[in-house]
Amino acid sequence: NKNLVYTMTPAGGGSIQHYDMPIKYECYKSGLAKQDLEFTIRIPVKVYSGQDAHALWVNKGYASSAFYKTAWGDLPGVSGATFTDEVRRKWSAKANKCWGKAGVIWTKPSGEILKYRLRFEFVVVDDAADAAAEVACVTTSGQAVGANPSGTIDAVRWGVNDIDPDTLGPICHEVGHLIGNPDEYGTIVYDGQTRVWGDGYQTGMGIMNNPDNPPLIRNYKPLALELARGFSIPLAEAEIVQDLATISSSARHRLNAHIWI
Repeated sequence: NKNLVYTMTPAGGGSIQHYDMPIKYECYKSGLAKQDLEFTIRIPVKVYSGQDAHALWVNKGYASSAFYKTAWGDLPGVSGATFTDEVRRKWSAKANKCWGKAGVIWTKPSGEILKYRLRFEFVVVDDAADAAAEVACVTTSGQAVGANPSGTIDAVRWGVNDIDPDTLGPICHEVGHLIGNPDEYGTIVYDGQTRVWGDGYQTGMGIMNNPDNPPLIRNYKPLALELARGFSIPLAEAEIVQDLATISSSARHRLNAHIWI
């Protein structure tokens, strides 16, 4: 129960936008033995189906008619869809495929090395006050399919068909926010630092700039800090490793270093 607080000034100029997003994931050690160390990160969401999805959109202050159109090009064909537990499982699998390769390594003074892999999943809550995000479940048809074939339009409207674990996109970007990352486009002021990132959707800039890019190692820093503090891992002895499967060659980031280096 923390908040992600930052400001963003658009790359092309304009007024400063202030963000204050809840961070409400649950984390627990889920490995069964010392040889099977794992942290599970459970992200609570409240999902709205059908007409309730449209009502959520309006309650958030957006124009009613905009719900039925894509974000880019205003193409018609967006509608509320039925959310099921199967969709939740597949959204979880997608988030895990995107974010779950990384891990935390604890190198103790004795020389013992513990490696914690990460596992991500969504859990559905009934009370919006318990949710990290409120999501409108949607689908696309007609002209909207070409622009958003998976159905996911933006941070609020998530596609019922956005279930391919081998693709990235807005859902994976939103997970980045829900574990503590600010956007990385425009000019961002966050955690005492100002960084000019420029336009969004740049190639190779990572998922918080371009939802179609995989996470960079710095995007795990807020989560890894909370893991280390929660499980009493000294920051000076811990590192994030981008891919535990290729640990000898994978990028690393010390937890006592700053997030943007």
